[in-house]
Amino acid sequence: MSAGHDHLAFTYGSLGDLVATYERLKAAGITPSVPVAHGLTTSLYYRDPDGGGVELTIDNLNPSEWRDWMQNQLSLELVTFDPEEMVQKYHAGVPEAGTRFESARTLNPAEAFHRMVES
Repeated sequence: MSAGHDHLAFTYGSLGDLVATYERLKAAGITPSVPVAHGLTTSLYYRDPDGGGVELTIDNLNPSEWRDWMQNQLSLELVTFDPEEMVQKYHAGVPEAGTRFESARTLNPAEAFHRMVES
């Protein structure tokens, strides 16, 4: 095993910024290997051309709400979703466009790991 990093994460200031980046990358033929709704954050995981991981993410709660969420709602489930649903809801003005997904399904950790590193 060698030293290195797993992935770099870039946090966007708004869902609109994340959606715009997703749309720009998709138009260039770049799609996420796995989108994950963590609860506290919503993330799109990509692989760069060298195989490194890149996470594009937004915070779903204000920092003042993090502690309460971690104490009362923290779940170790990994929930994936269709990013197109997020995009459509965002453009339709749905308030919870980045947090509630009808396409959501729970990933087992092995599948999530495989999709994050093998894609």
